[in-house]
This record gives sequence, structure tokens and C-alpha cells, in this order.
Amino acid sequence: MRKRIFLAIMMLVCAVSIALASSQVVVTPTGKKYHRPDCRTVYQEIRWLSVEQAKAEGYQPCKVCKP
Repeated sequence: MRKRIFLAIMMLVCAVSIALASSQVVVTPTGKKYHRPDCRTVYQEIRWLSVEQAKAEGYQPCKVCKP
């Protein structure tokens, strides 16, 4: 019984983490695109934003990671 409860809680935590991570993107100081945090093209200092903030600031989605 405890294993099932633990697994259910872990699945819920994972689902929430995925949902939150999918709404967050990163931008670089000199770039014009917003990226997923794991994008292979991002290798310098980053700033975290929501997708809505990135769009409002004029950033376009990256064509490599497709956030």
C-alpha cells in the first residue's frame, strides 16, 4: 500500500515538473530567439522567461529545439 501511494505521489510530482518546465524558456543576452533549457544551441549566459514574456519582448522560437 505504501509503495502505491509513494508511486502515485512521484508520478504527480513528475507531471507537475514537466508542466512547469514546458512553460519556461531561456534567452541569451545577444540572441533573438527563445529556447528550451536543454537546447544544443544555448551555451552562454541565459535568462529564464515564460513563453508569454519571451513573445512580448519580441523573441522568436528557436527552429532547432522548437519550444
